[in-house]
Amino acid sequence: MSTFTQVILGILTAVVILTAAGGGLIYLNSKAEEQKFLFLANLAGKLIPKTREQIAYENGTQAYNEAVHTMADFKKAYRKPEQCFDIQDHETRIFCANHFMRARKRWEAKQAKKAG
Repeated sequence: MSTFTQVILGILTAVVILTAAGGGLIYLNSKAEEQKFLFLANLAGKLIPKTREQIAYENGTQAYNEAVHTMADFKKAYRKPEQCFDIQDHETRIFCANHFMRARKRWEAKQAKKAG
């Protein structure tokens, strides 16, 4: 093989190696930038105080979810009186509503007693 061919092959090999290394460095640099961005975004989230609206929204959402969960637990435990399955008149409707409210009040008192 001639010296000229060896020089050309050496140059081509060097170009391939440098291109591969450069691509690797670019990839690593982009990953480092991504990590730096995520770190700064996380840090900013901790440093910037929440607005009143954000706090109110989070508190309202939490209260709503707790109320839904509590009502679901109560409804699992609540048993309707027999006459409340087919309400025929106003008196029965009032009786059933009162029964439901009294049962809910007793259930909540029992839950508070368990918690306290």
